[in-house]
Amino acid sequence: MSGVEQVILSDVPNPREAVNVINQVAHQARMNAQTVANTRHISSNAAPSAPVEPAAPAVSNEPDAMEQLAKLGQLRDAGVLTEEEFAQKKAEILARM
Repeated sequence: MSGVEQVILSDVPNPREAVNVINQVAHQARMNAQTVANTRHISSNAAPSAPVEPAAPAVSNEPDAMEQLAKLGQLRDAGVLTEEEFAQKKAEILARM
């Protein structure tokens, strides 16, 4: 056997035309399948991404306001700061809150 298969379409009046129609339909089906594959690929890239989680607040190396106020009070109590300096710094810290 040569590996070639021959199909005889005995009930088809014009077999060559039938073969052409079959080939055209098969070609169109392949083109449609390719279009669907490309459309899915493009759609998956164009789809909005999952909602982005809000960023966590940045961790600051600076102590929080309560810690700053406590240290400020200790400096005042130790005599390092005057009452006026203490009040000024306290106002600055509270303004940042």
